[in-house]
Amino acid sequence: RQRRTSTRGRTQVHQDESGAKDVEDAQSRSLCPQKRAETCGARSVDFVDRHRRLDIAGESVYVPRAADAQDDGRATRYLKGSIERTHAMDDIVEKMRKSDKSCYKNFFANCSWVQSNRKYIYPVKWRGKTSRNSFCFGNPKCPTDSFEALRTVFPFINRDRFNEATNGDGHELTRITRLHSSSLIAYLMFGQITEEQPLVIRVNDRDAKFTDVHFEVKNSIEDNDTHPSNVDVVLSNNTTILFIESKFTEYLCRSRVAKNISDRRYGNCFRELFNKFDGIKYEMGKDESSSMLVSSDGKSHYIDGLKQVIAHYMGLKYASQKGWFGQKQENINGRRLYFAEIVFDFGDEWSKKARDDYMTLYQRLVEKLPPRDDITVCPKIITYQEVFKDFAVEECVRQFYRLM
Repeated sequence: RQRRTSTRGRTQVHQDESGAKDVEDAQSRSLCPQKRAETCGARSVDFVDRHRRLDIAGESVYVPRAADAQDDGRATRYLKGSIERTHAMDDIVEKMRKSDKSCYKNFFANCSWVQSNRKYIYPVKWRGKTSRNSFCFGNPKCPTDSFEALRTVFPFINRDRFNEATNGDGHELTRITRLHSSSLIAYLMFGQITEEQPLVIRVNDRDAKFTDVHFEVKNSIEDNDTHPSNVDVVLSNNTTILFIESKFTEYLCRSRVAKNISDRRYGNCFRELFNKFDGIKYEMGKDESSSMLVSSDGKSHYIDGLKQVIAHYMGLKYASQKGWFGQKQENINGRRLYFAEIVFDFGDEWSKKARDDYMTLYQRLVEKLPPRDDITVCPKIITYQEVFKDFAVEECVRQFYRLM
C-alpha cells in the first residue's frame, strides 16, 4: 500500500488504495475549545475529538480514531461499506418506489428534498438483513450517533430535546432516524417551539399559546406502575397542560386485532367503552395480559390507536388524582388537563380512506368516554398541517414533509 503524508498547512492527508482520503486537521485539534467548536461546525467538539474524517467521492465520513495512529487498515476495512454505498447512492429513491410501504412509494420517493439529500439516506438494517421497506438518515456502518445523523440534514435541532424525545419505551433512540418515524416528526415540529417562537393551538374553542414543550412524558395509571403510558408531546402554560399523541404513518397500518391488553389494568374500562361499540369488541384472552380488541364488522381498522387513547386517558385520570404528572412529578397547580391526537395528513387518495376511518373511530370513542370536570379529551383529531399552518417551520423540515 502506498502512503503519502503532507504537512503543509499542518494538515496531514493520507491516501491508500481504497481511494479514500483521511483528513487529519492537527491545527483544529490544537485550538482552544471555542475556536475548535467554530471549526467543527455542526458536529460537537467531543465527536470530532473521537473520530477521524475521511472524504470519499466528496462525502465526509467519520470513523473512530484507531488506538495506533498508524493503523489505517482499520479505517479502510470500516469504509468498505461506505465506498460501495457511494456507487449505489442513486438507487435509494428507486428502492423507495419499489417499497411495499405506501409512505415511501407515494410520498418520500416523490419528495424533491429527499431526492436532493439521498446521499444521507440508507436502508435500515434489521436483524442482519437490509430492509426494503424502511429507510433512515445516517449510514448504519458509520459510528455517528442518531443525533449527529439527524443534525447533518436538520442542523437546527437541540440535543437536550433530542435526549427527551428518545427517552420513551418504544425504542425511539434506534427508530427516530427512520424517515417514517412518528417520534421524528413530533421532535422536528414541536422541537422548534421557543420563547421567541411560541405555538398557538386552538384548545376547547379558544387559542392557547405555548412556549414550554416536553417529549416522552410517562404517566402512571396506578401506584408503583412499571408500564406507564408514554405521551409523545406535552405543552404547558399557566392555565393549560396539553398532552399530545403523535401519529405519522401508523394509521395506514390497519388490522383486525389489537393484542396484549392487560385485563387487570384496563379490563373494566375497555368493557365499559366497547360494550355495544359498533365494529369493535373487547375479548378476554387465555391469560391476564392477552386480552384484545377485535374487529367485529369484518373490516380492518387502526385499532391500536384506540387502545393508546384509553391508556393515555387513564394516565391523565391518575395524574389528576395525584396532583402531578410525568416521571418528574411536575405539579398540576390547578391547571386543566387536555388530551389531543395529532396525525399527518398526506392529502392523497391512497391515504384518505385509512385517515377518515381512524378519525371516525376516534370521535366515536371520545363520545363514549365518561365526562370529567378536570380532563378534556379533544373530540376531533387534529393534523400537523392545521396546527403548524401559521408557524415559521424550518425550511429543511417544511420541504422534507412537503408542507405548503
